[in-house]
Amino acid sequence: MKTNKRKSKSKHWRILIPIGILLILIVGILVFCVSKNKTTYYQVDSRIENVETMHQDYEEVVGWLKVQGTNIDYPIIDFSTVSIDNLEYDFVWKNDGSTELQDKDTIIGHNILNVSKDPLITNPNHVRFEQLMSFIYYDFAKDNEYIQYTIGGQDYLYKIYAVTFSNTDEEYEYEDLSDKEKKEEYIKHVQENSLFDYDVDVNADDHLISLVTCTRMFGADHTDVKFKVEGRLIRKNEKADQYDVKTSEDYDEILGGSLL
Repeated sequence: MKTNKRKSKSKHWRILIPIGILLILIVGILVFCVSKNKTTYYQVDSRIENVETMHQDYEEVVGWLKVQGTNIDYPIIDFSTVSIDNLEYDFVWKNDGSTELQDKDTIIGHNILNVSKDPLITNPNHVRFEQLMSFIYYDFAKDNEYIQYTIGGQDYLYKIYAVTFSNTDEEYEYEDLSDKEKKEEYIKHVQENSLFDYDVDVNADDHLISLVTCTRMFGADHTDVKFKVEGRLIRKNEKADQYDVKTSEDYDEILGGSLL
């Protein structure tokens, strides 16, 4: 009888051990999947040291800009301190002379090679803001949603909330957004005219950033048209997760060139 009991216990262990191992594997896979889903979609790659290093040799360098999915990873210069035609490195610039985070920062860059009605996506030969034009395409925009901005010794992260075209008159109209009502009007304006509807809440309390470049998508007669990617600063305790992006009602019309 004792022998039979020992054999019975032995059989039980032979069954239970594989089951236990299987359960451990299943739990491990579940933990991995949950952990993977919680991983931040965009990780800030600090450019503070880059700014400090370049500023030692070039005092006009005041910050840095990095745009997800592109080769835009350039120093920002203060346009008021230098002639941009004489610089020997790739750069983007700001006109206000500020060296600290502003309520709305506007960063401008050249687009010389990617101005056609059918802009190329992430061409490695394109520099400064030429790859910004990749954001006219939905497949690119839905997978690239963050702007990293370094200024005043801090790295800041922005969620893109609009991609749009503007003209010189609009730029002057919304140059001063110190009034909250005017700022709300600006936010509403760019969202209503955006190529895409971003699932991002934006209001007048948010810090904003505008990336601006030129385009000839609508022909040489429309030389005052600017292409813009708009972002708002990620809020306290807000995760840098991927969020929904859909084409707007005007998407096909704008890309068809009939908007202007």
